[in-house]
Amino acid sequence: MTPLQLKQDPKILRSRQDGIFQLRCIPLFQMRDTPLRSVYRLYEYMCAGYHSQVQYETEYFYFHPDTARWTLEKIPDPQDDDDQRYAFVASIIEALVAAFNWRLSLGLQRDRSRLSFAEMSAHPVPLNRAPKWVAFVPPLPEPLDVGGTTERRKTPFEARNILGANNGHMYSI
Repeated sequence: MTPLQLKQDPKILRSRQDGIFQLRCIPLFQMRDTPLRSVYRLYEYMCAGYHSQVQYETEYFYFHPDTARWTLEKIPDPQDDDDQRYAFVASIIEALVAAFNWRLSLGLQRDRSRLSFAEMSAHPVPLNRAPKWVAFVPPLPEPLDVGGTTERRKTPFEARNILGANNGHMYSI
């Protein structure tokens, strides 16, 4: 679905994502789930304005038990044929990199442990990076307003001409 379709009919996500809270707790779902699927769920939630789901999905990704497979840098290029969705997905990944590095700067580890600032200075934690393909996703030729706002903020979304996308819900602890 396009960003505007999701914005205009957010209730459709209830049928598409019904039971997601329970699914996230099932080990078999976690094992079969992929980082790219999680990013596309974030895309749907952000377009539909389901901000609490953005927070829950971000936490699910960050604390996923298979951290070796669930790294941002390893997310494959979806080569999405919809330019708006492709730009949105690339922007989400860049926003997740910033949010995850912010958590790490606070000492919050992906295994749910916490490092003190002294431990962090003695043993710096490697920061997250976006996959290389994200840098090659161009901005949209026309502005896409998914939030109903004209307020301009410096975000990965704004860099790709996507207005009103609120990534503040990725910054929860």
